[in-house]
Amino acid sequence: MRKILSAPLIALVPFVLSACANPGMQGGSNVQLQQAINTVGAMLNGTVPTSATATNPTSRPAAPTIAAGEGTPKLINGTRIIIDGPRPKDPRWAGKTIESTPLYKIFDRNPLQSRSNLWPRISIRLDDYSESLSLVDSSAQYGLYGNLARPLECIKFTAVIWTSEKKSQKVDGVVMCSVDIKDDDRYMSIVAMRHYGGSLGPHMYTSEQVRTAGPLIPRRLVPQSTSEDAKFYLNAQHLLSSLFIKTGFQGPIDGDARLWFINLTNAKF
Repeated sequence: MRKILSAPLIALVPFVLSACANPGMQGGSNVQLQQAINTVGAMLNGTVPTSATATNPTSRPAAPTIAAGEGTPKLINGTRIIIDGPRPKDPRWAGKTIESTPLYKIFDRNPLQSRSNLWPRISIRLDDYSESLSLVDSSAQYGLYGNLARPLECIKFTAVIWTSEKKSQKVDGVVMCSVDIKDDDRYMSIVAMRHYGGSLGPHMYTSEQVRTAGPLIPRRLVPQSTSEDAKFYLNAQHLLSSLFIKTGFQGPIDGDARLWFINLTNAKF
């Protein structure tokens, strides 16, 4: 099927043809010729808004521009993330890194020995999170075929590390941002994260539906009480996956139930 040129393109054709027929064009005329050729090519590629494309709701947004030093876009589990950059300057996200706390590689130091010895255990209470994490995630906007990367996003949480039924250590003010992820970091697959999202704690050690900081493990490791929780878990998978990797937690892979979330979007706990 032939492609019909729009009116702006037809208007440019005579100028381009006449310019090409006159090899003696110099100076500003050559510049105008090149600009005309570039414009025609851009219109044919659909990259220059015209009256026909500017209002087209299916037009894709321009590729994101990342200022030097702000981070690098990377596709993680089908979503574009901004990684490997400086922390935001907003005091809201001032806090400890996982690497500076006892949480770092704690499960590497204490691998799961048996299903009857679930120590240490860690509860996570989310104290704050970027608002965009609880919004609907559009694959057309942020996904594999979208041009936009998710905005720089962070979570702040409090963890309680239980080494026995009566001995615990509280670690508060921990902040993790998407820019804390490095290009060569490992991350959990979509399948692993889905598996963890439906994981259950063992009957003999659970508090059933009551979600507390411990030492008893709630029946569901991830709360799913609201649609906002479900959106958050989907949108924040890159951050939660990084949290698991940095602590050495393999629950999404081997079914370890020693880490659970008291809440996701509901901060009343």
